[in-house]
Amino acid sequence: LFAGGLAGVVATAICAPLDTVRTQMSVPGSGLKSGAGVVDAFKYVNKTFGWRGFYKGLGPTLGSDLVGNAIGFFLYDTFADLFRNATGRKPSPSEKGLLGGMSACVCMTLTMPLEICMTRMRIQGCGDNPILYKNTVDCLQQIVRKEGAKALFSGAGASYLKVYPQIACVYAVYEVLARVMAIKGLNAYA
Repeated sequence: LFAGGLAGVVATAICAPLDTVRTQMSVPGSGLKSGAGVVDAFKYVNKTFGWRGFYKGLGPTLGSDLVGNAIGFFLYDTFADLFRNATGRKPSPSEKGLLGGMSACVCMTLTMPLEICMTRMRIQGCGDNPILYKNTVDCLQQIVRKEGAKALFSGAGASYLKVYPQIACVYAVYEVLARVMAIKGLNAYA
């Protein structure tokens, strides 16, 4: 669990500049010329914000990824154990998919405030979006104070509609392929 969490943190930190550049390219009026490419966007971010600009929103992203991965696998194990205890058997691949989808939704609920914060921090200073937040805590406090705690879960419904079937399919298809290919699969977890 620790190794997986640390690997995720390193990967997120390495890939953060790509997320920042993607965000800059997708926000209208960001200062990039129409049709600017990735290299132009990298140059723009560096010129406008300096090297730290590539890591805007990294704190909440790391927190969300670290917590999300750790909680996600813990919840999957817990749901699989509950299933085994209730039914007296291991879950089938499709049932593992359902359990994976459930764990993803619970995990997403717990990490959504950090995702909202990450998005807002990443777009500040981009286009017509002023710089409003000093750090993650300041961002979360301002959102709650100005918009209410409900704003920390903006877009939750659409996120559930995307995440549940997506993760359920990933778990189920992985298990089916693991069985077909005679590899261990997620049997270590359930």
